[in-house]
Amino acid sequence: MSTREAIMSVLETRYDYYSARVLMKEACAKAGLGDKGDLDPNGVRALAEAFAAISPKSENVVAALNAIAVGKGDGKAEKAEAKAEPEAEPEAAEEGGDKPKADKKKKK
Repeated sequence: MSTREAIMSVLETRYDYYSARVLMKEACAKAGLGDKGDLDPNGVRALAEAFAAISPKSENVVAALNAIAVGKGDGKAEKAEAKAEPEAEPEAAEEGGDKPKADKKKKK
C-alpha cells in the first residue's frame, strides 16, 4: 500500500469518501505538498500538522498519520482512550422547593 493510500484509509475512518478527499487536498495545499506521488515521513508529518490546523476533532487522524510517518502505522486509525470526566454533583434542592425523593428499594 502506498503512503497516499494509507493516508486515505486513515481519513476514511473519520470522514466519508468525498470529504476525505477534499480534506486531503486542503491539507496538502496548507502543508505545501503536491497532489501526486508518495510522501516521505517529513511530508506525512507536515500533513498531520496541517490536519490538526484545519480539521476539528481530528486527534485520532493526526495520531494515525504520525504513526505512518514513523513507520508504525498501517493505515488504520485507532481510537484514543476516552478520558473519563467525573460527573458534576447535582445541586442541593433549594429550601421548600422540592419534595424529598422516596426510597426506591423494594422490600420483601
